Amino acid sequence: MKKLIAKRAKKVVALIGIAGLCLSLGGCGKLAKLAVDSLQKDSEVAETENEEFDFEDESETEEEFDEDDDLENDSDTAAEPQEEESSRASADYNTELGDDIYSFKFALDGEVYQVPMWFKDFEAKGWEFDGDRTVELKSNQYTFSQYWEKGDLRIHTSIANLTPNNAALEDCAISEFNLSQGYNFDEDCVIELPGGIVAGKSTREDIINAYGEPTDELETDYTWNLSYELDIYNGVKLTVDKETGWLREVELENMVELEGGNYEINEDTPDEVKNYQPPTSLSDSVYDKQFELDGVLYSVACPLQYMIDHGFEVDEETLSTEIGSGGSGVITIKYKKNSMVVTIKNIADYGTIVRNCWVQSVDFDVYGEVDSFECSGGLYPGMSENDFLALLENYEYEKSEDYDYYYIKQADDDNGEVKVYVKDGQVYSVEIKNRLK
Repeated sequence: MKKLIAKRAKKVVALIGIAGLCLSLGGCGKLAKLAVDSLQKDSEVAETENEEFDFEDESETEEEFDEDDDLENDSDTAAEPQEEESSRASADYNTELGDDIYSFKFALDGEVYQVPMWFKDFEAKGWEFDGDRTVELKSNQYTFSQYWEKGDLRIHTSIANLTPNNAALEDCAISEFNLSQGYNFDEDCVIELPGGIVAGKSTREDIINAYGEPTDELETDYTWNLSYELDIYNGVKLTVDKETGWLREVELENMVELEGGNYEINEDTPDEVKNYQPPTSLSDSVYDKQFELDGVLYSVACPLQYMIDHGFEVDEETLSTEIGSGGSGVITIKYKKNSMVVTIKNIADYGTIVRNCWVQSVDFDVYGEVDSFECSGGLYPGMSENDFLALLENYEYEKSEDYDYYYIKQADDDNGEVKVYVKDGQVYSVEIKNRLK
């Protein structure tokens, strides 16, 4: 059974290092919506922290435009473009490109390219990949600064995996092209865009006449930077050099699915979930991130299915929601009268459903109305503040400057912590987090 994931890429949520920089896109839009719906239905949830979704700082884009050390311009006004016909312009406009900038087409020396396109289709046009083509991307991850060569030409691209399953770079799609005349291209290479726009010939006015007013424009001392955007990962950016008055750089990005990818969803229970072994007893250390609830032992993280088997409840629509390999999100789970928002992660290398994910956080407070709840190390809601402060002497921790929040974590642990809130002389709530890689 083949099913499709989100048509458009979402916000950036994670960062890993491979050949070039690799980013992850939040690929579970439906899941996020379900979590919001659950929160609206359940007024008992007082606070939600979703540290999984770390949105990209768009100011970095502006900083990139400001860096232009190779150009010097002592005048505050742009130089007039040369009147003579540029040798870099094609004699006849390539009519295959049409007039629509949002067709995401371009031509190099008359050969037309479409964004996105499969890695192997681009390679078939004579381009040689300068990198490890076997590196795997998880679902909704992408790389950038991946270089290609073709004769004297050199180009860098982004490569994205918009399927729900792990895929090698060579089985992914090129989702972004960066074309810069005189930098990674020979100046005699003809770069054409829809509407008759040509690098090294067309002006800012030509661009606006062809495409209309940009959705955004940034002006620096040396350039005009025009953006035509459909969405955060679907747009064209055009850089016009003020000294020459000509279009100098083109960036086309279009992260949408292509036909022919592996969009299958495997709903079978992963082996990691089947083979989960809970603790046999509570550890003496808070660092171990374990808890006992009404006589049942858990670790954090642990399979969602294990929690369901021991009294936790999740609605069926959420449990059947698809989630890509390496994907994470937030859902609402319940235990008796308690409701909490937790982060989940699919650690399988293929797309599956939420039921097969792992829970990476739990949160209990003094109003939990459970028979018993205790964390490893002897920590529990309702503990006196004095006893907690005495326990705290054995651990590394940080304290919030504004509120009585304590964050217990080891210096070398970048993935987990135990967050304790003290109120009215007692431990009010305990939250355990352990993010899986």
